[in-house]
Amino acid sequence: MSGRLHITPEADDIGGTTKKTQATSVQNEYSRHIPADLLTTNDADFEKYKKKEGDEAVAKSIYRATQLTYKEVERRMSEALRDRMPALEFEYYKETSIGTAFELGDKTNPDRKTQPEIDFLDKLSKVPAVARQHNHDLMLNFGWKNNVS
Repeated sequence: MSGRLHITPEADDIGGTTKKTQATSVQNEYSRHIPADLLTTNDADFEKYKKKEGDEAVAKSIYRATQLTYKEVERRMSEALRDRMPALEFEYYKETSIGTAFELGDKTNPDRKTQPEIDFLDKLSKVPAVARQHNHDLMLNFGWKNNVS
């Protein structure tokens, strides 16, 4: 099982020669949601677009792209946390408990989970949903709109 809980970097060109980082991945997501004319690095082209569309339309496009990017990043991260965190954390704590009074598992039958293991894994499986709700509530305070499409 992989511990990869983060956004997978992807190249933003066919040859895959760009720097493959999480920031590039987020930039690629943002770029999917904003008019290409707003991504220009040419000031004259940007001013032409802004004059044609107006400041309010430009602001709304940027706002929408930002909201949709966060929505996708949050979705990916929450799903990865839900799918991977409980088992990874369980294995970590099981390993660190060896030789202590809190040791998990039965050395004579390692393939069978003991009741304490089952209970602990059940508790760990609830953490991602609680974390997602906490993050959702906090981000609403910062103006995030989950219903932007």
